[in-house]
Amino acid sequence: MFIKRLVDCWVDLFRRQPTPLPNQQIELTEAVFAHGPWVGASLCVGGSLHEPPNQDCTGVRWCPTHQRLHLAVADGVTNGALGHVAAKAAVDHWLTLPHASTSAALTHDGLMPDLYSADEVVAQVLAEQTPELGAAVGAAVWAQADPVTKDMQVWATRVGDCRVLLLHFTEEGWHMEPVFADQTLSLPNGDQPAHFVGVGRLGTPELKPLDLPADAVLVLCSDGIHATLTDEDWQTAFSQQFSERDTPITSDGLLRVAHTLLTTARTQNPDDASVLLVRHTSRHVAAT
Repeated sequence: MFIKRLVDCWVDLFRRQPTPLPNQQIELTEAVFAHGPWVGASLCVGGSLHEPPNQDCTGVRWCPTHQRLHLAVADGVTNGALGHVAAKAAVDHWLTLPHASTSAALTHDGLMPDLYSADEVVAQVLAEQTPELGAAVGAAVWAQADPVTKDMQVWATRVGDCRVLLLHFTEEGWHMEPVFADQTLSLPNGDQPAHFVGVGRLGTPELKPLDLPADAVLVLCSDGIHATLTDEDWQTAFSQQFSERDTPITSDGLLRVAHTLLTTARTQNPDDASVLLVRHTSRHVAAT
């Protein structure tokens, strides 16, 4: 009976289409950071598809002892309960994974159990505040220097329709490359599986090591940013700020790129939006 209720509620959550609200007060949070060899910027903005608070969330955690950077973006499901709580619970969990909070080298087998536990963690946080179902989607990255070789290791995960992207400079200018195959939210029996944390719809977590070219910018974003942007939009946003291969990429410059992406996305998409942009400033970062 519980499983049937869970599925019925889940289907109802995602059949309802929100309507933009007039004269909506917009919440905006932005930040720039420089941690070790990393520079970056974050932007998180409320939309007009629902009443406040903003249901997107971003997070950055730097562990100076181990020279480790944790990044996360999450988007609470609009028609679920307490989307902002679900999103923050997901971000907090990914930023503080037990395996990623030790001095041990990051590995696939070490990270996977912690990724599976995200579903239960988000559900428990929600259950403490409401009997209703809620959920979130998101993406996270962990980067650290290997304790022995000192080489940088970067791992990424993604749940649902948040995205992890690589932007790097080519002979034709800036090029956008998705790290994971697209996963658009859909109802059961749709063309794409819909994965969330918080409602037993996590599936097998996607996890892979990243190979970052020396000039690459790593991007994590919600659908409020990527849903209506074209490859040309991404190229334009980066080219306006970093027009040449040797143009210095700074945290302030990355924040200006984030605002350009938001401005472009807002012409067609009134949803909450969040984006994290980060670059490793010293060398090529190879997948392990």
